[in-house]
Amino acid sequence: MSSPDAGLVAAILANATVISLVGTRVYHGERPQTSILPAIAWKRSGVQREMLLDGPSGMATAYYELEVIAETSAQSRTIADAVRSAVHGVTGNLGGATVRLAMVTTELDVSDVDGDLKVRHVLMDIEIIFPE
Repeated sequence: MSSPDAGLVAAILANATVISLVGTRVYHGERPQTSILPAIAWKRSGVQREMLLDGPSGMATAYYELEVIAETSAQSRTIADAVRSAVHGVTGNLGGATVRLAMVTTELDVSDVDGDLKVRHVLMDIEIIFPE
């Protein structure tokens, strides 16, 4: 069984829109500053394990922060929509990982404009409930 981390990345990279715009520029942690845009950076921000009165339930929720970085608002929105399409509402198989549910819980446009440098950012919070 694949980990939810690997399943998340595999599901994103299996999306035709993501591949056509981002290629394989999906980075764990921070995006290298010299990388070509658009790109995606992701990290696991935490895990919550469920307990029952008689012990561990065997279920956990992994929390992810994903950032879409692009040069235009339209491009960042298109990529974020493709990521949501690849992940949100998936049950069973997520890129080879067994999950109970994957969901995009938050999307925020946190674009910044600094003089001539225009970089568009969409932050996405993703939760994946999975058996351990």
